Amino acid sequence: MDSETEQHDDSSFSNTETNGKRPAEDADEQKSFKRSRNSEDMVELRILLQSKNAGAVIGKAGKNIKALRTDYNASVSVPDSSGPERILSISADIETVGEILLKIIPTLEEYQQYNGMDFDCELRLLIHQSLAGSIIGVKGAKIKELRENTKTSIKLFQECCPQSTDRVVLVGGKTERVVECIKTMLELIADAPIKGRAQPYDPNFYDETYEYGGFTMMFEERGGGRRLMGGFPMRGGRSSGGERGFDRMPSSRGGRGPMPPSRRDYDEMSPRRGPPPPHPSRVSRGSSRPRSLPMAHPHRGGDDRYYDSYRGSDERSTDRRGRPDRYSDNMSGGGYDNSSSWDSYQSGGRSSYNDMGGPVISTQVTIPKDLAGSIIGKGGQRIKQIRHESGASIKIDEPLEGSEDRIITIIGTQDQIQNAQYLLQNRQVLTQTLSIMETPLLPRESGQFIAERSRDVFVEEKGVHKGMNWVFVVDTMNFSFWPEEEIQQCEVTYKGTTYTGYMTLCAAITRAMEEGIPITDPKYFSQMSVEELGHVLRSDNETPMPMLQARHKVLTEGGLVLLEHGGSFRSFISQAGNDARKMVELIVEKIPSYRDEAVYEGKRISFYKRAQILVADFWGVMEARGDGEIIDMDWLTMFADYRIPQALVYLGALRYSDTLMQTLKNGELLRSGDRREVEIRGCSIWSVELIKDRLSKLMLERDGQTCNINPAVIDFYLWPYAKQHHKEMAHIPVHHTRCIYY
Repeated sequence: MDSETEQHDDSSFSNTETNGKRPAEDADEQKSFKRSRNSEDMVELRILLQSKNAGAVIGKAGKNIKALRTDYNASVSVPDSSGPERILSISADIETVGEILLKIIPTLEEYQQYNGMDFDCELRLLIHQSLAGSIIGVKGAKIKELRENTKTSIKLFQECCPQSTDRVVLVGGKTERVVECIKTMLELIADAPIKGRAQPYDPNFYDETYEYGGFTMMFEERGGGRRLMGGFPMRGGRSSGGERGFDRMPSSRGGRGPMPPSRRDYDEMSPRRGPPPPHPSRVSRGSSRPRSLPMAHPHRGGDDRYYDSYRGSDERSTDRRGRPDRYSDNMSGGGYDNSSSWDSYQSGGRSSYNDMGGPVISTQVTIPKDLAGSIIGKGGQRIKQIRHESGASIKIDEPLEGSEDRIITIIGTQDQIQNAQYLLQNRQVLTQTLSIMETPLLPRESGQFIAERSRDVFVEEKGVHKGMNWVFVVDTMNFSFWPEEEIQQCEVTYKGTTYTGYMTLCAAITRAMEEGIPITDPKYFSQMSVEELGHVLRSDNETPMPMLQARHKVLTEGGLVLLEHGGSFRSFISQAGNDARKMVELIVEKIPSYRDEAVYEGKRISFYKRAQILVADFWGVMEARGDGEIIDMDWLTMFADYRIPQALVYLGALRYSDTLMQTLKNGELLRSGDRREVEIRGCSIWSVELIKDRLSKLMLERDGQTCNINPAVIDFYLWPYAKQHHKEMAHIPVHHTRCIYY
């Protein structure tokens, strides 16, 4: 970020002479376009930018973006991204949005050499897919009218951005006309309701295999001179064919270079190409993979649509997103070998041959979707390298809804496919890729990072003082708490006492030990069945213990790790010495179910709630037994779950947005990793950190020395308070997330 912003330090958006507005004489030169909507209404514009241009918008130390926000009284942001794209978001009235664009465009790298506004430019507007009709109009009448009235070229790409419901609208022409066209589009879509689900594009999910009109890492290297992605000659120049408009662009490739008007090569990214793959009914199965990588069989169902399209049929194959595909995913005529996860389809009597002289065959494999990013690499560089080195055509499909896998299709000669398989399977490739991935922020830094950027959860520093007072008052009057009536939930009665919630688990484990079940022995629980665990955790009412299968999985997983260290957690954890931080890191490294991580605003962040509780509990046992001191306990954060955020909101140390509050009151389940769920947990961590700092300061002022207060201790006060006083907090909903992390 610093390198980007320093490059543009000499550019400032501030305009004190005009209060950030364009001079009237400039405005008079603009062509007037009649608008039917109140221009004072707030709208949000999202523009797709190259990542390298973010620095021009932000400026050194945020100077430029702060000036835009101040001068125009608008919301302007360019969230960070790990790929070649970012999104510029502007929220203001339509006229102000236009003025901000006129400030930003000349500062972008492509146009910095120009003076004034008389140059060609292009912008990529992001809209929800259901709004496309408002711009296109009946039989294309509206988009044609827009082109004519604004004298711009407009292309609306059909495919949505990766893992989103957004489509790109590419607008090109003279700067002021482009801005005027975008303002008119905002008028058209402002009152149109969004239909269906809305999933805004996140540039961190950049995927070069999509054809959505986005940027690529090497979009400028196109042979006949440097050109804009959309096909415009750079800086108002002319090509051999005269000016080129977007309506003459290839139909689906965006900025990825010209393509023939007829049927394409089945993978234009492959360095060696041949004819399409053979008819599925004429291929036989074979297997050519090493047996080391655990890649599952692809689930295939087949038809002959792809082959028919090459025989002249009008019916075209579509891939899993319903778009016209380069080659069919349904190559099932040959079946697959149950002994292998890599199925090589080999041609039979009617073989096709590529330019290397060998028969063109294909194979499909599945990989966990979490591995796809490491195989593709930043900006697609890893998959490009594999394509180049193997000579094979490689395509990675989008996962089906609800699926945890993605399908890789490889096309080429037998040697090319084997080379590609080797490169994809090579553990060193994956290890190298994973090693360069960014290390997640630690829990404390995660809390601060999230709190500084949170949109729906806010840390109220004034409320932190109230939270500090609460700790003192509760500690002073900690007696005579009355039990509250609970709603129906899993219950375990042990020695005449009925327990719910977390204590249900404690009671069930103790009960099992009294029944002679060796539940604390890793030799037993690493091999126990789901049914055996179900007996241990049996409920004494009609509501069973939730997530039994997941509990069984993580318990047996942990047991196998302990068996490697003599079946003793003490032996296992001793590798970290008496250092709390090293203990957490060891647990997270060795036991996958403790890796409580997510991605927020392009950053990998972590909470490690269960790992930290495990260390804190171990600390408690060590203290009670006098077995030595665990150092660095201050490194632990509060244990980010669902109960303490409710208490922090109740105490005024956190505040939820009205939208989030209503969502939680409606009982909506937040999935693990959802932005709102991450903000709730992250802001809770940071709020408790501020309470700790305030308490330490007060103790220093009062006693002249600091007191050893760490967030884990504050957590131990907050959690039982929230549980015991849940009735008073009933008007504040807890968030619900079903996962193994908390």
